Amino acid sequence: MSDICKTIVWLAAAAVLCGCDGGSSVNYNGKRSPGAALTDRKLWRASGDLRDAPKAIDGDRATAAVSGESYSTAAITIDLGRVCVFNRVIVEHGPDEHGFPRRMAVATSLDGKEFTQQTQVPGTRRVTNAVLITPVLARYVRLQVAMPGARPWSVAEVILQ
Repeated sequence: MSDICKTIVWLAAAAVLCGCDGGSSVNYNGKRSPGAALTDRKLWRASGDLRDAPKAIDGDRATAAVSGESYSTAAITIDLGRVCVFNRVIVEHGPDEHGFPRRMAVATSLDGKEFTQQTQVPGTRRVTNAVLITPVLARYVRLQVAMPGARPWSVAEVILQ
């Protein structure tokens, strides 16, 4: 078995032991997300620089957490409630499909204090996707503007897979 496969198996096992049984590893289309082990979204909490941060995880694409006009380092942090495994972060921009930063960074943490940047991706109209090369074991996910766009940042829903 390759080192990457061993790492994936270890991460999945650790997530199950931490209480992430994959019960909510269903993506926004209602299909199971292979490789993800996530807590129930009801346990998630969102905070940060965006107005109405909890709207980014409320399950309603018609509502959104929104940055101010000047948002060069705006961030939103999601506490998943327990340590989980995922390798994809999707940000739906909702009512303002053009409300995306030019570049967005994804960082993760086990303790909510020390964050490790996992990737930086270009923002795109309607939906911004960040695929992580290897699955990540984390309790906290921080999305941060690396380069602001022309309009305020709109985060209608954050989906992890």
